[in-house]
Parts: sequence; structure tokens; C-alpha cells
Amino acid sequence: MDHIKTNVIFTNDRCIGCNRCISGCPIPGANIAHYEDGVNRIVVDDGKCIHCGNCLATCTHGAREYIDDTDFFFSDLKEGKNISVAVAPAFYIDYPELAPQILGYLKSIGVRSICNVSAGADIATWTYVRYLTEHPRTGGITQPCAALVNYMEKQRPDLLPRLLPVHSPLMCLAIYVRTYLGNTDSIAFISPCIAKKDEIDSPETGGLVQYNVTFAHLLAKLAQTDLSGYHAEPDVKDSGGGTIYPLPGGLKENLEQFLTDGYLILPQSNLKQLLPGAESPAELLEDSQNPVILEIMQCAHGCLLGTGVEKDGCTLAAILRQTEKLRHRYAQSDSANGAFDRNLSRAQRLENLNARYRNLDVRLFMRTYAERYEQPFEIPEDTIEEIFTQMHKNTPESRNRNCQSCGYDTCRQMAEAVACGYNTIRNCVQYEKDENLRLYTTDPITGLPNKYLMHKETDTLIRENRLSAYSFAYFNIKDFVLINNRIGFDGGNKVLAEFARKAGLLLEPEERLFHTGADNFIAILKKERVNFVIFSLNHIQLETACAEEERQIALHIRCGIYKPDGTEQRTETIVNRLISAFMLTKTNKNQDVAQYDETVSTDVVHTMLMSQQIPQALADNEFFVVYQPKVKLESRTLTGAEALIRWNRGGRIISPTQFIPISEKTGIVRRLDFFVLNHVCSKLDQWLKAGVQPVKISVNFSKLHFSQPDIAQRICNVIDTWQIPHDLIEIEFTETLYTDAQQNLKETMQLLKRAGISSSIDDFGSGYSSLSLLQNLNFDVLKLDKSLIDTILPNTQAKTVVTNVIRMAKDLHMDVVAEGVETRETVSLLTELNCDIIQGFFFDKPLPEPEFEKRLKQKHYPH
Repeated sequence: MDHIKTNVIFTNDRCIGCNRCISGCPIPGANIAHYEDGVNRIVVDDGKCIHCGNCLATCTHGAREYIDDTDFFFSDLKEGKNISVAVAPAFYIDYPELAPQILGYLKSIGVRSICNVSAGADIATWTYVRYLTEHPRTGGITQPCAALVNYMEKQRPDLLPRLLPVHSPLMCLAIYVRTYLGNTDSIAFISPCIAKKDEIDSPETGGLVQYNVTFAHLLAKLAQTDLSGYHAEPDVKDSGGGTIYPLPGGLKENLEQFLTDGYLILPQSNLKQLLPGAESPAELLEDSQNPVILEIMQCAHGCLLGTGVEKDGCTLAAILRQTEKLRHRYAQSDSANGAFDRNLSRAQRLENLNARYRNLDVRLFMRTYAERYEQPFEIPEDTIEEIFTQMHKNTPESRNRNCQSCGYDTCRQMAEAVACGYNTIRNCVQYEKDENLRLYTTDPITGLPNKYLMHKETDTLIRENRLSAYSFAYFNIKDFVLINNRIGFDGGNKVLAEFARKAGLLLEPEERLFHTGADNFIAILKKERVNFVIFSLNHIQLETACAEEERQIALHIRCGIYKPDGTEQRTETIVNRLISAFMLTKTNKNQDVAQYDETVSTDVVHTMLMSQQIPQALADNEFFVVYQPKVKLESRTLTGAEALIRWNRGGRIISPTQFIPISEKTGIVRRLDFFVLNHVCSKLDQWLKAGVQPVKISVNFSKLHFSQPDIAQRICNVIDTWQIPHDLIEIEFTETLYTDAQQNLKETMQLLKRAGISSSIDDFGSGYSSLSLLQNLNFDVLKLDKSLIDTILPNTQAKTVVTNVIRMAKDLHMDVVAEGVETRETVSLLTELNCDIIQGFFFDKPLPEPEFEKRLKQKHYPH
């Protein structure tokens, strides 16, 4: 991610969006959650951030970093700029042996003088005492913590008047050395605190200090430097109780040496304690009868383990031992002219303190503060309501989960953060769960609940004994594949979505509609409304989604209905019976609506069982091919044959009438057709290599192939794989092809014809589109269906029809094959009608390969 490294604190690439930084932050909106490449990231708004460092402490992934002035400090030293350093007293406590070495090295590379900030802390103590003495019975909040000042200025402007107007020890030192010692160098603060950068840059501090050099970055900079030969002591030394300022309560200990017992001084170590509320210590400033002074430091261990401290280089135990040494030293000494000598009375100590700083102008060490508070806009309640709705929080319970996974204490705060743009609803873990559940239970195309939710709600009806009040309808859109072919899949999806929307409008509140996949739906309807809803579904009209067609699409459905009696114990039982009824409409083209009964179940089970067996039968080589000869009438010689598939199931021959319709419905007929074509090419190859002269073999191809634009190429690929002459193969197309597939069929035939492969129209006379096909498609062969042939002997009118069909075929330069010819009388009549070829039991039944091979060697049939 792009780092905003001009921010004091910034997020690096290790952020995983765990929200710990939000939970630890006292400022709403300082952390902003957003999604980047599908991953939640939390970035910092530097305008709101108070640089308290909580996020660095709470982040367990090392995703937060900060910048200070360490690099600028060393760069300017190298360029020869005049720089003095002010050293935080915590530096000597945290690194008692290393600190003098580092300071010695810094002096060796150009630092001109070293000042101990504890000297400024003593001046700050004097200034606090002077202010509080001159303003009796005045309490307030002390300000040495820069993060606290940031917090007050940005978040609690109402408490700014209670922030005591005294400079920090650092600034007191800087004022002292510049005003009274004449130091004009740039000053670099050796600092335990990230937020000191803000104090240094603040207009209210007048540019007294130029660099914030944190302990951690300083030690990292010098990690490869041998410091063993260096040593330096401060030029401006510590001289009193300022040394213990970095401790929690260190300022309290100093003030208590000089103030009367009427003051209550309370040390605190969490900025969140200043949040408004009855439990906030800030309320004591208003409610207490005695003056209260709050000493608030952001860090639990004060500046000793501040946000800029390299904590691997020091331990709390070692720090505390060093602190006790300092306390003991000052308890036994008469430092600062007795100002901090506990053997003296409070009045004597105060007199000595004032005497020590009698030449200082206390006003120089006083400061003002600037309000930087941004008034948040008032969030309308309807906005919160809208966000809760988007988060799927629609109940009081869901709005008060308050799990804090988002980083906020309450769901309400999270909603407010979303409203303000600090966060996104995706960052709510419960929303993610609810949204994932919604996506899991909702169809993305129609927006309807899906099959999973249908099962769940049906389970509820069963459990609550309400099942018998409803009927179930399983339906789909008839011939939806043609809609997809016509307007494309995107257009088909739009049709589904609009159909679902209009279908949903037909339902009453207690009824439900589910999209279970493809163009299939299940509706749970009141029993008395089933007929009305099914009728209405069958009369839905939609505007076509195809830009080229400004017309309506009239949709019709197939529907299976099941009416539970209340004894059903499993949803699967209901679904299976629904599908059984629905399958009946698929097998019976004249029945679009079917209601379940026991006979339906038996038929459907048979169909489903066989549809499962066919693929395995292919794998097990249970299918074989037979050949029915085609005989040229004029010469009574074999001129061709039709390859027909048969199924040997464990020694029992299954009729094609049983498995072909099922394979058509399941689509596996495509594999069967190519199985036959490949097998025929294999046999032709064997016969040619054996010197047997073959005849043209015709192979049936289902209408399902013609939704595929590459079908002609795939046919040629099989033939060419076996290197079979193209004129030995003929492709038979059924006459009952949908008219919508004619364009694909036409293009396929043209490609086959260019490849030298002939085509025939099969079963002519058995469907409704015969003449249309002849008009629009250029077949080589016309095959008269057996149902038409069987009528010509007893029926003069039928004979006239067949006579004219044959004549028409001749005019179209087509050969004519009569199928199903079984009698001599029919042969004689067809000869009279000038029919070219006969196929039927009169000459030969479908022959197994060995017998057909014999026929190839003896092609002539006796008269």
C-alpha cells in the first residue's frame, strides 16, 4: 500500500485490518478502515491523530511505524550546523551505562553542548508552584505529556481552560538556555516520546526546539557504531527533583514538596479517562470542594517506557532499580540550595526554590494553547437507521451485540463511524457473517432465496406442523435454452431476473419463491392459490433483453406440484416428489403441469436410474452398433446403411426407445452420437484395410448438437482421425429439430457439404416443420418416415402426398429413402412412385457387424 510517510504515525504493508489500533485509540476517526485489493486496511488520519502511540503498542503485526527527526539531525550535524542536545532524564534512567557513551559520541561528531532536561523540569515545578500560589484554590491538569496536550486541543476543547498554562520541562529548559545562557544553537531533543514532535512544531512553543530524536531511532542509527571509547556528561546538569519527572506521579512528588495540603494531586495514565462521563477523573475538577490537580501521562510507566523508547534495550525491573537509586540520592542530598531537601519544612523548601530562580521571569515559562477541535457533524437518526439496515442489524439484539471486533465499544459507535466515513460496514464481523450467509442463501442473478434457504424454511414448516397448509410447485421456463441462444447468456440472466421479479409479485406475504439453479424455481403456496399462481406464471410477458428485438417474450412454464398431507418428516421427501412430478412434464410434451402421485414416482425413478446407468455403460463398452442396409430399388443392390446404437445390459438388449429419449433429456446423447461415429469410422478403416468395399454409412445426430457452432469441425476431426474418405459418411438430422436451431443447422450442413460429407433429413413426415426445413436447408437425402409409408397402401390421399413429396425431392436434387418398408406391396408401390432407396425389414433387419460384413461382400438382393 502507499504509505503516507509525511504522517508522524503511518501504516505499513503488514496491516491485516485486525482493528486493534481502533480499539486502542482515544480519538474517533484517527484510524480509518478501508478495503484495498479485498483486504481491510487501517490507515491514519494525521489531522486527527494525537500521536499517543497506543496503536504501536497494541498492534501485534508490526504494522504501525512512526517518523521523527533523527535522520535530519545527523544530516545537519554532518553539514556542520550548530546543534546542542537536550536530553530527557528518562534517557539516563533507561540506559544508565549507554547514555554517557552516546552523548560522548554525539559530541565527537559536532554536538556543541548537552543539557539535562531535568533542569527544565525544576523550572517547570517552580512555575507551577508560582502559578498555583498566585491562583489559590485553583486546580487543573498538568501538561508535560505532549500527547495529552494534543488530545485536549483536538478532542476536549472544553477542558483547555483547565490545562495549566506552564511550559513542559523541555521548553522550560530551551527558554532558559536561550534567554539566560545565550545559547543560539538549534536544539535536538533526545526524546522518549513520539508526540513531542507536535510540541516542537507547535506555534505556541515559538520554534524553541528543532529536532525530536527518539531513543529508539537514535539507538537504531548507532547500532553498528562502536561507542566504547566515548563519554560525556551534561553541560547543564540536573539539580533537583526534575530527575523523577518521567515517572508516573513524578510531577506530583515535586509539587507536594511545595504546595499546601489543601491540594489533591491525582496521577493518571490513560487519555481515555478524560472522555466525558460521570466516572471520568476530569469531573473532579468541577465537583470537588478542594483544588484538584490531575497529572495525566499517556504511558502507563510514564516517559520511562514512552512511545519512542527502544524497549528491547531496557527492562522495567532495571528501570525501577535505577529510579530508586535516584530517589535515594536526592533524599540524602541538599541539592538545589536545599529546595528539594526533605529535612527542611515545606515553607523553607519553597523559600529556597524561589531564591534559586529569583532572577528568572516566570512569565517566560507560561504558555497558551490553541483549540484544534473539529466539530463533528450531527448524524441524522435516519442515517444511522439506514446503516444499521445495510449491516443487517434489524433488531435491538443485533444492534447491541457490542462485540468490539470492529474496534469500537458499541455497535452504535461503529454505525456512527461508517456515517462519518471512518469505517465500512464490511469491517463488522457480524455483518461479514450475515452477508456471507445472505450470499450463501441468495441467488446472485435473481436476488431470490436459494435452495439452501428453501430446505431451511421447509424444515421449519415441518417442525412447526404447518406443512399441510401449503402446496409446493417446482417449475422452470420452457425452452429457456432457446432464449439463451437468441439473446445470449447475459440477456438470459436479465430475463431470469425479470421473470423472478414479476413472479414474486404474484405471491402473498406468507408465500415464498426460491431460485434453485439454472431456470428452475420452487414456490411454497397456499393450497387454495396454487391454480391461480400457476396460471399467472404461464402468462408472464417480458420485454426482450436483446437490443435488436423490440418485442415481448411470452414465457411458459413446466410445473410439478406436490400437496403435502402433513405426515412428511423430511424436506428431501417433498423435493423428490416435486421433481418426480416435474419430470413427468419433461417426458410428456403434451403435459406442462403434473401433480405428484405414486405412479409418477415409479416412472421418474426408472428415468433417473437409467440416466445414471448410461454414462457407466459407455465406460463399460455395453453399447454396440448394428447396421440396417439401404437397398437401391432399381438394381436391388446394397447402396448404404444406417448405423444404429444398441445396449447390451448384462445379456439383455435394452430397446433404443427406452434409453434414447432419456439420453436426449440428460444431454448424454451427444456422447452416444460420437460413440457411434467413431465406431463406424473404426469399422470402415478395418474393412478398407481388409479389402472389403464398404458402402456409405449414415450416422444419426441429435438436435442438441446444434447449439454448438463447432459441431461440423468435430465431425470432420473424427473422420479424419481414421483417414476415412468423406464420401463414405452421411449425417442424418431429425426432422423434428426446433425451428430456432435451423440457422445453426444450415451453417453446419454448409460446412459438411464443403468437406464432402452428405446430409439427410430423417423421419420426414413425422413432425411439423418438414416443408420449412426443405425450403431453407439443402439436404442431399430425404428419408420418408415409417409412419408416412404405412399409410400409402390403404389411403389414396396419403399416396398422393407421398407421390408429390418424392417428386418435390427429385426437383430439389435429393435422393429419396423410404424407411420401415416391410411388404412386397409397399416395395412395388414405391417402385411405381420412383422412390430411389428402400430401408426396412423387407430386405434386412439391422445386422450385427459380422453379418453386415457378409452383406458387404454380397451386395446383390434377389428379386
